[in-house]
Amino acid sequence: MTKVSQLTLTGIALPHLTTAIRSSLQRLQPGGIVLFLRNVVTTTELVRLTRELRNLLSPHALIAVDQEGGRVARLRSPFTEWPPMRTFG
Repeated sequence: MTKVSQLTLTGIALPHLTTAIRSSLQRLQPGGIVLFLRNVVTTTELVRLTRELRNLLSPHALIAVDQEGGRVARLRSPFTEWPPMRTFG
C-alpha cells in the first residue's frame, strides 16, 4: 500500500541532515526531495547530502533540483549552466 507521503516531494531547510531532519524523513518516507539554493554550498557538500539522502530514502525516491536555467540556477559552475527555458520554448 502506498502512503500519501510517498507521492509527495519535499524540501529540507539546510545543506546537511540534522538528527531531526533525518528522523522526519525516515518517518515520512517522501517520494522525493527538491534541493534549493539553501541546500547547495559546495560541490563536496552537495555530493555528501545527496549520498546521505539516497541512503536514507527509498531507492525509488527522486532527488531533484529547482534548476530552471537563467536567473533560476541553483547549480552554477562546475555544473552545466542552462540558459532560460524560454530560449528553448
